[in-house]
Amino acid sequence: MRKIIIGILVVAIISFTVWSNLNSAEKDNIIYGNVDIREASLAFEIPGRVSQIFVKEGALVKEGDVLAQLNVDTLKLERQKALSNIELAKTTLLKYENGNRKEEIDAAKALVDAAKANVTLAEVTYNRKIGVFKNTKGTGISKAEVDEAKAKLDSSVAEKNAKTEQYNLLKNGSRYEDVKIAQQNVIIAENNLALIDDNIKKATLLAPSNGVIRNRYIELGDMTSSAKKAFALALNSEKRVRAYATYNKLSKNSIR
Repeated sequence: MRKIIIGILVVAIISFTVWSNLNSAEKDNIIYGNVDIREASLAFEIPGRVSQIFVKEGALVKEGDVLAQLNVDTLKLERQKALSNIELAKTTLLKYENGNRKEEIDAAKALVDAAKANVTLAEVTYNRKIGVFKNTKGTGISKAEVDEAKAKLDSSVAEKNAKTEQYNLLKNGSRYEDVKIAQQNVIIAENNLALIDDNIKKATLLAPSNGVIRNRYIELGDMTSSAKKAFALALNSEKRVRAYATYNKLSKNSIR
């Protein structure tokens, strides 16, 4: 009986020794470390007032999901104005490209003819008065009347020249430089509309990738800008694992 008890004790001691060695080996194979979460800081690209928020902290989002929205009422008014400016610029360009209408040219020609008639009349009046003045040696007409007639003649000549220049401009049509300026004005107006549309698009904040909203830094009515963080997004992509181990442990473990 005594021999049996001794045998059982020996077996128990051997079993405990084996278990202890195995448990120690398992502990030796444990490597400690941490997992780095990749995070994106999200902000609006333009300044504005927050009008809508669509997600809360902890929400799962997919790439392209709408997170928040800025008020775009002013931008919409600017867009309407930009559309009107484009229409005006195109109308001006069309006028330069098509030239002046025949009715406008004929009207300008009539003004030139009227101005020429006024010059002729003023010239006749002046010559008559200067003749009387000279023949009567200033007794038949005063010098002031002669000067007044000369002033009317000069004024009539200046008016005729101005009307003639205007008529020639209408008849010759638009200059090349005027057409090019009108073309550039159309381009400028269209670029301004594109800029406004781009700002309207940027007033909507979208999720750049799949992830989880870790933090929200904005509230309804807040004024925000590109310098102010709106959300912190934890990215659902490959994780970075940082582990710490001795050389002996590395030799016993494989890294995948």
